[in-house]
Amino acid sequence: MFSLPVVRTEGGFKRTSCACELCSCYCKVMPGYLVPSDLAGLIPADADPLEWARTHLRASKGLQVVNRLTNEVVVSIPSLVPAKQENGHCHWLQPDGKCGVHASSPFGCAFFDQHMKEEEGERRTGYAQMVRSEAFEQNSLYATIWQTLNAEGLTGGGEYAQSQSYLRQVRERLARRQANKDRKRRRQEKKRRRKER
Repeated sequence: MFSLPVVRTEGGFKRTSCACELCSCYCKVMPGYLVPSDLAGLIPADADPLEWARTHLRASKGLQVVNRLTNEVVVSIPSLVPAKQENGHCHWLQPDGKCGVHASSPFGCAFFDQHMKEEEGERRTGYAQMVRSEAFEQNSLYATIWQTLNAEGLTGGGEYAQSQSYLRQVRERLARRQANKDRKRRRQEKKRRRKER
């Protein structure tokens, strides 16, 4: 019997599938955050969740909204993020450029790409903020792991400015590559037209 592949969904959103250089550049500078449901797909059934997390995850301050007048944090929704390799790449990024946990990769990786509309990205981000906030209100495993990692100094995140700079570099490189292809195509077209004369 033939069956279609199951598309992963979360919160009513479908997983994205683009793996172009632009979409995968965050794997090298700012790996995507986890939502609570990601833990079940990533932590092996026979593993101690806290021991596993010490190797694979880091506690990030996540979303922080600061009052500009007082410089005080008025909203904080922490997040768990993948640990990083020494070169700054995501813990799960393999030498061949592929994700070692692709099928169950974190929500912040699996459900975003560089081609989606800003409004769609904001809807997905809003959902993730809501479920992370609920996880802390309910003192769930997600919150317990974050609190443990944070207390032990196993922290990460905060690479937004670096990621935007890297993203600009990738866009510029892709634009140059496309411009070169376009020039080559125009030259070939010119040669073809000359031969036809």
